[in-house]
Amino acid sequence: MAERVVVGVDGSDASLGALRWALDEAAIRGATVEAVTAWQGVAARGADVPDPALDDGIAEAARRVLADALQATSVPPGLTVDPVVSEGGPDHVLCDRSIGASLLVVGSRGRGGFERLLLGSVSSACARHAASPLLITRPGHAGDAPPRSGRILVGIDGSDGSRRALAWAKDDARRRGWSVTALSVWSDPYEGDLTFELQAPRFQVDHEVALRAVRERLEAVIDETASVAPSVEVEAVVVGGDPRRELCHHAEDADLLVVGRRGTHSLAALLLGSIATTCAHHAPVPIVIVPDTTDLPQSATDR
Repeated sequence: MAERVVVGVDGSDASLGALRWALDEAAIRGATVEAVTAWQGVAARGADVPDPALDDGIAEAARRVLADALQATSVPPGLTVDPVVSEGGPDHVLCDRSIGASLLVVGSRGRGGFERLLLGSVSSACARHAASPLLITRPGHAGDAPPRSGRILVGIDGSDGSRRALAWAKDDARRRGWSVTALSVWSDPYEGDLTFELQAPRFQVDHEVALRAVRERLEAVIDETASVAPSVEVEAVVVGGDPRRELCHHAEDADLLVVGRRGTHSLAALLLGSIATTCAHHAPVPIVIVPDTTDLPQSATDR
């Protein structure tokens, strides 16, 4: 089955950047692009009485927005773009269209006509409910721009979700000719805990032992994904600190940050409600959130 990349378009600069990312991803995957604009009728906006004529006008305006965006964007030769204008809330429309897709791409900010496309209610819904990996773009990081370092940073906590995130990152890096850095962060569970500080002799934490355990878990995840894009170089990095700050800090010289949507809470889990959400808001580069239901790349070898 041919791969499909879905992208939300609302006519804003951010969504045009997302469209360029989607075109670039589709080009390296041999996929089609589904450019989606959602619209809501007057009833959905709180009107007491339906107005079919006004709804028709809103739908036509949405079609013009999408057509103008496609006309303003350079589509690589041979790439198929399917325009989709769909009635409904943008979060529901995009999540529905993500079913069976290889990737859903959205901009970090949208305009009100698309209900604040990213880092508001729609982004939260997409991050939690998209059936495919979700790529949130950033201003100044167009998908067709030359890479800064040719490196993807992946947050690893030893969970199945982070294993799938690493597999996704390796597969994407293989397609782009990039490298991957797998980062695990250990944070002292008692740091800043007054009760612990008062009883420190009883609950002394051996940091070297803890860091060694985190490294072993990281190396186990790397080994488990060794068959995926085996030619891709994976650098293992373990640091101590706050996982949110460390991931954002280490992403500064990367081109893409990838995290899992769920994880175990031990060893600084990448839980969507905390770390992944923080990264989605503050990461200096585009971020991909990979759900734990994402299929691993079907081919275990380089293609």
